[in-house]
Amino acid sequence: MFPSAYIYFLKPFVQIRNNTLLSENLVTVIVYGSLAVLGAATGSAGLSDAELFPRTGTEIFLLLCLLAVAAGGFNVAAEYTEAAIPILRRTGRLPAMRPAGIYRGSFSFVNFCSIIAAAALEEFAFRQFMMGGVLRALGMSLWPSILLSAFFYGMNHVYFGRFAVLQKFTSGLVFAALFAVSGGNLLPCILCHTAQNLILYFYAVTRREQKGARV
Repeated sequence: MFPSAYIYFLKPFVQIRNNTLLSENLVTVIVYGSLAVLGAATGSAGLSDAELFPRTGTEIFLLLCLLAVAAGGFNVAAEYTEAAIPILRRTGRLPAMRPAGIYRGSFSFVNFCSIIAAAALEEFAFRQFMMGGVLRALGMSLWPSILLSAFFYGMNHVYFGRFAVLQKFTSGLVFAALFAVSGGNLLPCILCHTAQNLILYFYAVTRREQKGARV
């Protein structure tokens, strides 16, 4: 069963008044935090295999972190494009990018921190736990481990619809590739995932404020 199933199960029991985003991220932290504890306790999410994930130098790693932040913007553009193409083919026009339903309300520092925490723990589950732990233990080579990590990450979003699976598979490929080329380091993955979610968050807040100013 995918972790998102447990998130959907717990959501009705964890509700923060007038803050859908914080409620969603808090449940996400609980579920993926439990996986992190389980992985650490069982030793199934240990350090990545140096033969599977070649180590990088400090300068290259810092450059990779900068590229990871930029890749967060690429993921936003890629996911939008994948959703927009069917609409473009049907109507002949590109649709406006719609903010995700969870990004409601105005900006808050608590929401900002919850986005970072949720992204970090999600990356731990699908990259460190799956790629660095489970798939390594199965003797999986590099490309199959990247593809499987991205596939399961995409399927974890099946509750959001079929296009969400394709969108998240694409983003998952980027996260998994960053994990591989960084020598099994989670930081670039977290930076990329966080940048992607923060871009969507700030876009939603800015658009809502602009609509409020026009009213």
